[in-house]
Amino acid sequence: MITRNYQIDTRNLPPLYEFHPFMYILKKFSDNRFDRINAIIDSLSGHISGYVNLIGSAALPFPEVCAVQACPATACRVEGLLGNRIFPGTQPVDDAESFCEELVLSYFGITCDGYAVNVQPHSATQCNQATLIGLLRPGDLCLALGVREGGHISHKLGLPSECSYMPIPMTSSGINYEELAEKTKSLKPRMLIAGSTSFPRFIDYQQLRKIADSVNAFVHADIAHTAPLISAGVHPNAFPYADTVTVDTSKSLRGPKGGVLLFRKELAAKVTSALFPKVQTSPDPTKILAKTCCFSSWQNAEIYSYANRLVHTAKIMSEALSGFDFKLAYGGTDTHLILIDLTKEKISGKEAEARCEKERILVNRNQTPDDRRDPWEASGLELEQ
Repeated sequence: MITRNYQIDTRNLPPLYEFHPFMYILKKFSDNRFDRINAIIDSLSGHISGYVNLIGSAALPFPEVCAVQACPATACRVEGLLGNRIFPGTQPVDDAESFCEELVLSYFGITCDGYAVNVQPHSATQCNQATLIGLLRPGDLCLALGVREGGHISHKLGLPSECSYMPIPMTSSGINYEELAEKTKSLKPRMLIAGSTSFPRFIDYQQLRKIADSVNAFVHADIAHTAPLISAGVHPNAFPYADTVTVDTSKSLRGPKGGVLLFRKELAAKVTSALFPKVQTSPDPTKILAKTCCFSSWQNAEIYSYANRLVHTAKIMSEALSGFDFKLAYGGTDTHLILIDLTKEKISGKEAEARCEKERILVNRNQTPDDRRDPWEASGLELEQ
């Protein structure tokens, strides 16, 4: 397992991206049947090069990931799990899926035999759904970050209908682990979900493991936004503390839209049978190739420098915003994202988002803790590096 002290080294940091957006030459079609799609391609090219894009999950994929998605891999039908396909002739995608699994384990520095991985999920949300459906039983309680506190909507709405949900207790600076421990012993939940979509502080997975063990509960880590930080050791590790882990390849990993689900080997039957066929049926062979290309690309990249730069840039921006007297949710950031609380500015997140877009800056509105506005308006802006 990779371990570090989570200190950011700001010396000799390389450029955040080792490419320029114009490396993405979007090809168009010569036949006039495709005039409208050509116009859309032109618009997309302008989008890529014409904005400062700080929307979470909007990182540019590796050029190689883009290229491999042009492969006609959907001609190879691979419905079913690896080693147990419904159709014949699946060897090319079988090889890619097996190789991708190896690369994922390597990316997170997992050298023990305790974890397995499935790279078939269409999205991180479906990773969460498979976990909840596979491990929870009727009547079970799940504790997770609330949506306003930074948790993902699938942590609540993805629950089986017979299960219940309660938000993890929070303070103005983050998770209240002491109160969570008391609540866990009192309520005896079946699962603690640690992870978020807009929570900017460290999550102590080791502490959560200790709390969960007091009542024999599962720990599910949704690291969709923090995967490279964990891989690089600039964020507390989810391994070996989590029982199941959700990864999104399309956010800061610079891969295709898709999910990766890691789990303890003893949970494999429950989790994979929930993924297929309950949550989804046939995987996308092209996306499996693209995920393999994504993790192959990271084999030749400096993960620590990349993650270091993401966090360092976020901290600089956090300090600058504080200097302009903006209120930051949870008092700042430990990661690559910032959540601005606009409550005292008397402007909604939606209005601020629109104003930024006019200045060619893309950010997304987001609810803040104790937000009184509805999610469509929101009272905050989320910025990600």
